[in-house]
Amino acid sequence: MSVIAIAKGTLTASLKLSSYLAEKLDYRVITREEVLEAAKIYGVEKTGLGKVAILDSRPPSLLNRFTEKRRQYLICFQAALMDFALNDNLIYIGHLAHLLLAEYRPVLRIRLAASDKYRIRKLEEEQGLSHDEAQKLIKDIDERRLKWSRFLYGVDWRDPVLYDLILNPEKLSLETAGEAVIQCVESADFQPTAQDIDVLKNLRLQAVVHVALWMSSRTRGLDVTIRADAAAGEVRVYGKAPGVGAETWKHDLGNVISTVKGVKSVIIKPSVTQIVD
Repeated sequence: MSVIAIAKGTLTASLKLSSYLAEKLDYRVITREEVLEAAKIYGVEKTGLGKVAILDSRPPSLLNRFTEKRRQYLICFQAALMDFALNDNLIYIGHLAHLLLAEYRPVLRIRLAASDKYRIRKLEEEQGLSHDEAQKLIKDIDERRLKWSRFLYGVDWRDPVLYDLILNPEKLSLETAGEAVIQCVESADFQPTAQDIDVLKNLRLQAVVHVALWMSSRTRGLDVTIRADAAAGEVRVYGKAPGVGAETWKHDLGNVISTVKGVKSVIIKPSVTQIVD
C-alpha cells in the first residue's frame, strides 16, 4: 500500500492538506495518536515514551535509562504503523515516523515549510495569540522538535534530505500543493509492487519478533539482528552467543520467537559479527 507521510507543524496546514488528499485519493488519514493506541498491544505504554503530546515536554537524556526504552518505543510504534500500512493506503500526520518505513519504497515524505513571519501571522489568526506569544511558541516547539528528532531518530528534522517534497503554504494554495502531491503519489515511482509488499511484510514480522523478545524476561536486552521471510514464516537470528550459557541463549531465543504468530521456523546463527546479510 502507498503511504503519504506529512510532517506536522505548528499550523493547521498539514491537517488541511491531509483532508484534501484523503477526499481526492480515498486514502485513510491516521495520526500519531491513533498509531500509539494501536501500539498498546505491543506494550508501548511500558516504554514510558508513549505520551500523546510528546512535544509538550523535552526528551530524556540519551545517557540515562531511557536509551533502551527509546529503542523499544520505536519498535512498538513501527510494528503498529506497519499494521496500518498493510491494510490501507495511508496519509500519516506526525513527526518523522516515515523513518520507521525507510526500507519501504512507496512512501512519499512531505514537509510543509514557511517563513517564521508567515507562521507567526497565521498563529495570531488561528489561535488568537499576540505577536510575542506566537514567536515564542514557534521557537519553543521547533527547539523541542529538534531535540526529539535527535533523541528518537538521531537526525535533524529540518534536513531536506529526509523529505521527497517540501511545500510552502505561504506561496502555494491548498489546491496547488494538493495536486502536486497527487501527481507524485500517482506516478510510477510510488506505486507499490508485489516485491514492495513482501518487503513490508518482512519488516513487520521483524518488528513483531523484536517486540516479543523485549516482552520476555528471558530475552529482553539481548543484542541480536532479526531477518524475516514472512511468506515462508522463517525467522533468522544473528548475534554473538555468550561464552557461557550459549545453549540456553539459543533455547530462549527459539522458544520466544516461536510464539510469534506467523513464525513457522527459527534459525539461529551465532556469529562473531552482529549483522549478517
